[in-house]
Amino acid sequence: MKSWFIRHWPDKEWSAWTRQQNVTIQQQLFDARTIAVHFDDIGSTQPENYQKGTARNTMLRFLRLARDGGYICCDYPAIQRMLIAEVVAGAEVIPSSSSPFLKKVVTTNAVEVSSLMRVRLKAGAPRQGTLAEWKKIGSRLEDMLRGKAEKDWQWLLPSEQETVCQEYLRDQRNMKHLLMPFG
Repeated sequence: MKSWFIRHWPDKEWSAWTRQQNVTIQQQLFDARTIAVHFDDIGSTQPENYQKGTARNTMLRFLRLARDGGYICCDYPAIQRMLIAEVVAGAEVIPSSSSPFLKKVVTTNAVEVSSLMRVRLKAGAPRQGTLAEWKKIGSRLEDMLRGKAEKDWQWLLPSEQETVCQEYLRDQRNMKHLLMPFG
């Protein structure tokens, strides 16, 4: 199964709700082990009901995740918490019929991520967008969920491997400056 990353809306006042409502909504989603998307005040899960662009494309990805299933890293920035979970293939997308018009999917086998691992995962997560397939993580989310996380070089994210190499060169080879960004 594929690995995914979902970034819930930021910790701020949102067009549809206040900052405190944002915190409350994300806490409820977290407690229910649920992921959600919100675009405009539309309760529909049909992509054609959204303008072309970000909202439509995200809704298509959300529906594909629900249909095919996958492992997902769920970031809830308003409450500074993160889960790793599984979305079972054929999961129901549940639209809310009232504001804030969230479209939700319930996850299974959810495990909360430690603060240290949260920092590591956020550093290697896809940079933009609400929901993205996370190809670089490989099977690490599944491994973490199943308790099979390895403590070796191959288990580090690519960005972490690059940082280790940079620090080795700094410490062991007296590198003073990067001439190019690493990556």
